[in-house]
Amino acid sequence: MKRKNCGYFLLALVILVLFSRDTPARQTEKSLLWKIEGKAIKTSYLFGTFHMLPKSDFEIKEKVRDAFNLCEQLVLELKMDNPLMQLELLNYVAMKDSMTIDQLVDSADYLRLDQALRESVGIGIAMFNSYKPMLIGALLIMKYIEGEPASFDLTLTEMAKERGIPIAGLETVKYQVSIFDEIPYEDQIKDVMKMINEEERMTEMFSEMVSTYRNEDLNALFDLTRQDAVSEKEIELMLLKRNRDWIPKIEILSKDKPTFYGVGAAHLGGEEGLIFLLRKAGYKVSPVL
Repeated sequence: MKRKNCGYFLLALVILVLFSRDTPARQTEKSLLWKIEGKAIKTSYLFGTFHMLPKSDFEIKEKVRDAFNLCEQLVLELKMDNPLMQLELLNYVAMKDSMTIDQLVDSADYLRLDQALRESVGIGIAMFNSYKPMLIGALLIMKYIEGEPASFDLTLTEMAKERGIPIAGLETVKYQVSIFDEIPYEDQIKDVMKMINEEERMTEMFSEMVSTYRNEDLNALFDLTRQDAVSEKEIELMLLKRNRDWIPKIEILSKDKPTFYGVGAAHLGGEEGLIFLLRKAGYKVSPVL
């Protein structure tokens, strides 16, 4: 893999939901963009993003730009124009109880992890030894991106700035990073080492996920994101609880202004996905094809 610019490592940490898991329920329509209408809200749009992917695969389609231009505010998972985000993030990256990575793995795995990080972000494990393992996993995603990375979150933020519309976040950095204290660090490091030890499979999966995303095929994306076995607790914390928490926020944010929501595509589908939950709450949610 080509060595990546270490300047991207903080960005990788704050956009952690690329591999969010979903439930088995399926949506039949192939679309990443959905219109939300009804119940005394301004017509708004929900767009499923892919938080980081190769620039060669990055595209904002005309239908997405058209919907964006109809809206008067942008809401992402995090408020990406916060100038203090990087500093804020550093306050929450460390594991509890002074735990360190070298206490969770043997010396051989520690060396493999060091090499993988150097290949991914150009910095060894020593700098991240106290980090929560899932945050290190986010850094390793860079390993699977050929060439320069691109981000929908950052691009949408720049588009909002150009139009002079406000930007908000559904969550805070503190909340997102705190999720990883609820999952045993021992389980987290196992997932991280799987990324390293099964590199060929992970590379193929990442490439297939990007292709599936570009085809706007939610059903196939669900299948891919569920291939790795995870605990029910992780599914609940990483995806389902957050979906439920977002519904009242979407209701409030959409009351006064037509709003463009950009969240990880894995949040859209399933029996407890945003599309289903918004419909259950009484809204008309229809695909923009």
